[in-house]
Amino acid sequence: MRRRKLRYYSKTPYSLRWVKGRCYNPAIIQLEMVVELTRQEVQHIALLARINLNEQELQQMQIQLSNILSYFQALQKLDTTGVPPMTHSVPLHNVFRDDIVRPSLKTEDVLANAPQRDENSFKVKAVLEEQ
Repeated sequence: MRRRKLRYYSKTPYSLRWVKGRCYNPAIIQLEMVVELTRQEVQHIALLARINLNEQELQQMQIQLSNILSYFQALQKLDTTGVPPMTHSVPLHNVFRDDIVRPSLKTEDVLANAPQRDENSFKVKAVLEEQ
């Protein structure tokens, strides 16, 4: 993975800009560091993901994945001391009801119409084969 220093050329902070033939978000360029994946790294990622990419898709993925890594690099520069870890960005609560013990059917009633049974259980054909 190569790192290339770029300067921020735009005064409009949230528009995309073309710098050295690539489209970047100025917020990332402002950090003075853009991560650039090599072609071989993108091919290796595609191999791990089991996807086939043609030449055009490979170039497009190289740009997009490089931009994603640059976003993560920008996030790593943020001071997160005092910020508690969370599992979700919005508060969630369990919407399920509480489990309540209720009387169920008797075993004999349940197994009464079973085609085959083995003591107090249903008897079924094996689904998995041994190899």
